Amino acid sequence: GRHIAAMGHSLGGTDVYGVTYNSCCRDKRISAAVTLEGALLPFPGGSYAWQGTPLLMVLDTNDPVIPYATGTDILSSFRRNAYLLTIDGGMHDGGMDVGAPGHRAMLSTLYEFLAAYLGGDERELRTLRTSQHQGTHLSIASK
Repeated sequence: GRHIAAMGHSLGGTDVYGVTYNSCCRDKRISAAVTLEGALLPFPGGSYAWQGTPLLMVLDTNDPVIPYATGTDILSSFRRNAYLLTIDGGMHDGGMDVGAPGHRAMLSTLYEFLAAYLGGDERELRTLRTSQHQGTHLSIASK
């Protein structure tokens, strides 16, 4: 089968939330979603349903743009298949910049998430759920 991931940073993360979880613009072809400091904003004519498509969020604790509570609120709305990678002390780069806090953790967590949910690799799913990286922690939705 064909597997598609949607991924975006900041306002790009807003788009990912919209096309993956909002009734206004949901694209059911998306198999996995990744947001790096995704801003949660309303979409006209739609509402959010936090379920179904697996989600990985990356948020920095010192981000001056996106409140950290955005991620914890979304995570608490999921029953399963949602992850929040917290980068302690990071600003608004989601660990994307080489040398930024959490860069290695973001790369390995992203790989594990995509390999698990797009590639169907059960080993990577186990690794994702048990990995620990210095300066970060991973929270997992479970109800």
